[in-house]
Amino acid sequence: MMKLSIIVPVHNRIDSVRSFLKQIYLQECNIDFNVIVVNDGSTDGTNEMIKAEYPATAIINGDGNWWWTKSVNEGIKHSIKSNCDAVLLMNDDTFFDINYLKCITKYYDGKSIIGSVGLIKNGSTDKIFFMGEKSFNRYTSNTIPAYKKFSLVPDIMEGIHTSVALPGRGLLIPCEIFNDIGFFDQEKLPQYKADYDFVLRAYTKGIKTYVCHEAVIFCDLYNTGEGSSFKKASLKSFFKSFFSRYTHNSLSASFAYKAKHGFALLTPFLILYQFSASLLLFIYRNYFYCKNRF
Repeated sequence: MMKLSIIVPVHNRIDSVRSFLKQIYLQECNIDFNVIVVNDGSTDGTNEMIKAEYPATAIINGDGNWWWTKSVNEGIKHSIKSNCDAVLLMNDDTFFDINYLKCITKYYDGKSIIGSVGLIKNGSTDKIFFMGEKSFNRYTSNTIPAYKKFSLVPDIMEGIHTSVALPGRGLLIPCEIFNDIGFFDQEKLPQYKADYDFVLRAYTKGIKTYVCHEAVIFCDLYNTGEGSSFKKASLKSFFKSFFSRYTHNSLSASFAYKAKHGFALLTPFLILYQFSASLLLFIYRNYFYCKNRF
């Protein structure tokens, strides 16, 4: 039986953490798993709640400056020391059914990285947020999605399918892979893009990377993705998001990511295009296009 560590980084979202832990401990599966909450400086009573309601959960405390990437790295290091076979990275603001762990581990072979499908709710209709990346374009340093974002979910969802990159929510990684390619890049990519960077590095080295269509997670878009053009925000805050290391739009993180995986000479031009296109798209969606995006 595989020994699995479930790692979830958190910061000041006690209600989300409680909901997440409830879902995890209700899972119907024959898996030896433990849960590690990496609490990066929460001041809302998260630790106290976990100790009182879910005492089997391990807690690693950060200083408030770990952000996503160092938080997951510290959780992974703890798991490796505990002789776990694999880690499953999760977000606290996700929702899934009682068979999720059974599905995400169904195709586990100890050698491949397996990610989850991400869906969003729009009333009674489910729509795609992530369902795989079919290729990577080195000229633009962008992945090409297998399914269009916010499109309707296909009728049949089964099996695993190659995906050259995967998000960190619902990401199953055998611990042996960290010996081959190292950890997530917490220096250059402290918050966003570290997940795609890690999986692209693995894929480039010949490690199989898949998305499991049977492992479904529902995403809460409005509690994540700071700086995303689809989120309501003031123009000033959106503009400032480009100059922070910790936002979805971070120009410094984008530069590091694109330079690593694309053609370095093209990177400055791609960054200029990203800045201009994202700003124009934000203005259009928030000031001219009032129809519900989803």
